Amino acid sequence: MSKELAEKIVDLFAENRYDSPLITQIRDMLPELEALLPKWIPVTERLPPERGIYIATVTGSNVSKSVFFDGYTWHGFEKCVTHWQPLPAPASSDASTVGTESA
Repeated sequence: MSKELAEKIVDLFAENRYDSPLITQIRDMLPELEALLPKWIPVTERLPPERGIYIATVTGSNVSKSVFFDGYTWHGFEKCVTHWQPLPAPASSDASTVGTESA
């Protein structure tokens, strides 16, 4: 199941109360589905496990940035990164055709 689908399901059913066996089953799955969603990790809690590019929030900015972590520090943002998360998986080749008209 994709993270996008999990997020839609969580949003749809978390706030609504329906009484049916299927809805109850889905509601029971919410913790598992929420675990699939990306979460911001405070740098005070832990740093990335390996070198690479991560999405990061920096002090004084409302925009997330792609930042390189070398295993010890954030290049160009050494003291500014407050939270991070792994990059999402690359888009599939099918995603490049979304929103385009077919001939």
